[in-house]
Amino acid sequence: MKKERVNKTYESSFPVEIAADEFFSRLTAEDVPMPAANFDEFVQKIFVLGYPGFDFNTWHVRLLCAKAQEAFDSPDNPYLLAVLPRYHVKSTILGYASSVYRMLKSYGEGLFISYKEDLANIHAFHIKKSVTENPELSKIMTDLSPQSDSVINYRIGKKQLKMYTSGITAVKRGLHADVIVIGDDLMGDVLNPMLMTDIENTKKLFDAEIMQIPNQGCPLFVYGTIISNEDLFFHLKDKPRFKERVIWLPALNPDAEHDVLWEKKYPRKWLEAQKDEIGWKAFSTEFLLVPVLSTQAFFTKEQLDTVIFSNLQNYVVPGF
Repeated sequence: MKKERVNKTYESSFPVEIAADEFFSRLTAEDVPMPAANFDEFVQKIFVLGYPGFDFNTWHVRLLCAKAQEAFDSPDNPYLLAVLPRYHVKSTILGYASSVYRMLKSYGEGLFISYKEDLANIHAFHIKKSVTENPELSKIMTDLSPQSDSVINYRIGKKQLKMYTSGITAVKRGLHADVIVIGDDLMGDVLNPMLMTDIENTKKLFDAEIMQIPNQGCPLFVYGTIISNEDLFFHLKDKPRFKERVIWLPALNPDAEHDVLWEKKYPRKWLEAQKDEIGWKAFSTEFLLVPVLSTQAFFTKEQLDTVIFSNLQNYVVPGF
């Protein structure tokens, strides 16, 4: 995939236009919560309070926030597709922070989908933890299901919001959402990748069912690790609803301006050590975004692309 140049403005320090106490006084003073801050400010000013000692002010997080905001501001096309390496907080920002932010700004129900339902429940636990351990969010978000680690059910002011969890193959027909729909690592992982038949079934299921779940204006975010050149991420990246907002950033040389994706936390020296530790196949998939099935092939995708004539057509010959 051709690397895109990332605007350097994502690296600049964000303007704090509103203090935390004012943010929440405005939030709770209205029947319809409408935070004055945008998503980037929310992550940098509010959400980060639940992650003491953690620094979200890095260029790739700012890029994720900017793209998420574009989706939030585009009710006719609120879709986002992101493929990033392991450890680079894609679930934290695009899954947890975006879910909480949408609960603050919207009404109704949402859905968090993973490869298996138990994985989705783990993510639900982390969403709840990001609220419980946040000194500001915990003041205004009342947990109506505190006895459960995986049931997301909050009251905010006069409204109640819920988010359901599901495995990709167990999504129930007829479910609709207004808050947000999250697809987190729908293809499995490096150690437990989907079989090719399951990949094809997942693509069909996504088109027929998942795409029908969000109501008008409800964001749909899909992100994770690629498994095959034929998997869901390649299937979605050229679809009209997703191709406007695709993020595809490997850990090394993610764009024309950066040597690594997250210099402060995972510099090149650390990444090279990871490659030696886990082996080049796992490293290529987890950090360089090379499909896991490609690392098991005799030829790479790049080698095959040089000898494949992509404009071949099928012809119907009478009598055959």
